[in-house]
Amino acid sequence: MGLLGLVWMRGYKSFPVLARQFLCIAPFLPVVSVLDHNLDHDSSSSAAKVAPIYVALLLLFLCLLIWRARGATIRIGGAEVFLAMYILFSAAQIPASADPVWSLCAWSWSVPGYLLFLMAGRATSETQIAADRLPAWTMLGFCAISVGFIAIGVIQGRAATIFYTRNFGSIYASTALLAFLALFIGPAWVAIRRSAMWSFIIFLVSAMGMLFSISRTAASVVPVYLLVLSAGSRKQLRRATLAVAMVVVSLGLGVWYAGEQLHVDAVFFGDWVSRFENFTVARDSREAKFSGFRESMFRDVPWHGQGMGTFLHYSNYGDAHNILVTEGFENSAVAALFLLLAFSPLKCIRALFDRELRPFAASILGFLFIGHTTGAMLSYRSEGYYYSAFPGWTLFYLIGYVLGRLRERSQTCIEGVPGWEASVALANPSSASAS
Repeated sequence: MGLLGLVWMRGYKSFPVLARQFLCIAPFLPVVSVLDHNLDHDSSSSAAKVAPIYVALLLLFLCLLIWRARGATIRIGGAEVFLAMYILFSAAQIPASADPVWSLCAWSWSVPGYLLFLMAGRATSETQIAADRLPAWTMLGFCAISVGFIAIGVIQGRAATIFYTRNFGSIYASTALLAFLALFIGPAWVAIRRSAMWSFIIFLVSAMGMLFSISRTAASVVPVYLLVLSAGSRKQLRRATLAVAMVVVSLGLGVWYAGEQLHVDAVFFGDWVSRFENFTVARDSREAKFSGFRESMFRDVPWHGQGMGTFLHYSNYGDAHNILVTEGFENSAVAALFLLLAFSPLKCIRALFDRELRPFAASILGFLFIGHTTGAMLSYRSEGYYYSAFPGWTLFYLIGYVLGRLRERSQTCIEGVPGWEASVALANPSSASAS
């Protein structure tokens, strides 16, 4: 919280800059819970662990007020309206949840932040985000910590104890880790895509995080990475191809060395192979389980949900491995529809044809694809899953950025058409006379 306060003191005059800095701090908050669980045996209370999230949201909202008072213009679009409707509908489900107190907590530390970061992304300029290397350092630090914890767990033979605990908040566990990589590769790549060595380092550390997570979701993240890395000019594509080739060779040599010299096959590679061998069994069992929830949702509660964060009370999973099915079950089908509209998928697809926006659009659409196939969520809503809101915060920040830049491009095209001022004057005589 002291770090958040220090960052706020330096950046409170610019709402979009502060939001981006908070996004780069959020992935490191779970370290507090990790250390508390492994060193202090959960001596801290839940309130102490989750307090930094509320502090971050409060400081960001205060920055928004100061920024607006200094004369900044806040632009509101359709995505903000649809997201506001989703916020209202999801809040209305809280009294119906199996645990209203937990439901209110899960809602309060995640959903309002979506709107704040959406507005911050829309207000971010291309110059600001192109010159910012902080996302690249964040990715390196986040992945390095993840790989470090995995290595400690493998060496000590207690990987399950370290990783799959309630105190990790699904941040360093596999699915959320990969969701974060799919989202953050866009802004990280923009800052370093002119350097083959930086591209190699980012991709190598991220690939290690993907493989060491022992997650089948990694297979879905790799295409997202390759799409983002290939965005840009031919010169940048050549550098990206060189970086990918270097990563493949490095990982191959690393796997060979680990297997031949360190003899870690039994403790790591055996679990990794067996997990992928059971892919069909896991898929069939989940399909059988979740088909019942889909039928129940559309048959019994098509318009109203069961309450936010209550999926775990009906299943041993925290979600239905599908963003919109989970939202429809918990917050109503109407809320799920508003959330889908807030994602602005058609505009994100349109942004794929813009070379400068392609990395961000690929990150957004890649995350949504993963969320509808493997279970990545905006926020993990199970008891004890702290610090789990930042994938959703990052997603809406990127959506806001893409929408803001598309709006600027549309305005530029209109102003470039001869006679556009006369057309505006005929359409709106009052504004013409005022000007």
